[in-house]
Amino acid sequence: MRIWVLLPLSLLVVGCFGKRTQDPVSAPAAVVTELRPNMNVMAPLVIGDPHAPESSTSQIAWAKFRSELTEIKKLGAYGVSTDVWWGLVEKEDNKFSWNYYDRVAKAVTDAGLKWIPILSTHQCGGNVGDDCNIPLPSWLWTKYTNAQHSEQDLQYVSEQGKASKETVSAWSSKVVVIDYREFFSAFQDHFGTYAEKISEINISLGPSGELRYPSYNIHDVDSGYPSRGAFQSYSQPAVKSWKQYAEKLDPKINAPAMPPISPKKWIESNHYKSPIGRQYIAWYQSSLLEHGETIMSEAIAIFSSEGSPFKGIDIGAKIPGIHWRIGTVSEKGRISFSDRLAEISAGLVNLDSESWMQDEKGRGYRDTLSLFSRLSVRSKHNRIVLHFTALEMQDGQDRPEVQSAASTLVRWVGEEAKRQNLPIKGENALAGNLADAKSWDRMASHVRSPENPQGLYEGLTVLRLGDVLANENARIAFKRLAQGN
Repeated sequence: MRIWVLLPLSLLVVGCFGKRTQDPVSAPAAVVTELRPNMNVMAPLVIGDPHAPESSTSQIAWAKFRSELTEIKKLGAYGVSTDVWWGLVEKEDNKFSWNYYDRVAKAVTDAGLKWIPILSTHQCGGNVGDDCNIPLPSWLWTKYTNAQHSEQDLQYVSEQGKASKETVSAWSSKVVVIDYREFFSAFQDHFGTYAEKISEINISLGPSGELRYPSYNIHDVDSGYPSRGAFQSYSQPAVKSWKQYAEKLDPKINAPAMPPISPKKWIESNHYKSPIGRQYIAWYQSSLLEHGETIMSEAIAIFSSEGSPFKGIDIGAKIPGIHWRIGTVSEKGRISFSDRLAEISAGLVNLDSESWMQDEKGRGYRDTLSLFSRLSVRSKHNRIVLHFTALEMQDGQDRPEVQSAASTLVRWVGEEAKRQNLPIKGENALAGNLADAKSWDRMASHVRSPENPQGLYEGLTVLRLGDVLANENARIAFKRLAQGN
């Protein structure tokens, strides 16, 4: 539990972000006097050409990046998050090249900003806002291929039969866990000297770095926003896992393939609400949470160990704000629920509609957030910090048929995090919303600050650096939140 004490602005000091001086489990909670939010920005996905850093194009990009770092520091930014692309640093199995990220780390910290590396075990490219193409290491897909296992067994396979190479699937993360371990350890070995300049190490847990299934990504037809998405449980390891799960529940069950009938008919006939359908969706979510626990446990074992230079530094992870198909929110704040299938197909909630109806049960997010609470107990020296997106969006976003409850969803997740004593920070979902002053008002309403001491989110990471600086409304709003003026 944290105690927040509001002091006059003239007495506020730098907050307790980054390295901790006490064991969060055995030591009493520290008194934190800083209510000013931890304001960070995301860097570009890549700067110039990582393969040709001395080219004229790269030199122009780097000059721009350094200039932008100086500008954002003046506006009050605390840190800069940068993807550390697995496919860029480990092109050969267990052979790492950090030259590009040496330059990134130096540029960020030379500007007086904290570095927030995201250990990105997903590909760059193929999603909204992606302007680069960095696939996962090619050796990864062939390393485990043999007479019993195909390359596709490591990948998500959707209900449309489409395989995705964007990230290793939840049903294969334990197969490749040694490769995650080597990546994390190699990062620590190389950048341990930067420990005092790193405020958080963020761990990618899926597509776009988020703990979710790639249920609305472009590899499937008509599955994007604001559809129900597409289930991703059709690889052979997933089918095997489901059958084992169902048979444990009832040995007499002859577990069908997933779903029991064609997905479209399965949804339209409400068969997914049947006992076997509910069991399937419970297994689907639990498989994702088990995957998240596998990867985060490796990060904790390395970065929270007694001898780690990163001992005491926050370890972060992200879940997305899938705000569509939730329902309609009235002016009095009451919600009429839709089917919530977009969240279900992404693996974030299950079909326990009773929990949807009650604030005290987390409106469907208790199980997902409980994963990170359990990890917090396991992490002896490092806080586990959850990040959640869509803080800038409103209820009824875009049009009524979207059935968006974005702002309400942000509140639900923030309140559940508070109930579980889980530190949480926010992000905007789309850079294009930063020019809208009302978007900043909504973000400010969710973030804890001297003007809003009841805010549920202790900080904000803004997508992206260049988009903040390119718009005067964004500059003013960012500075107001960061500096309180």
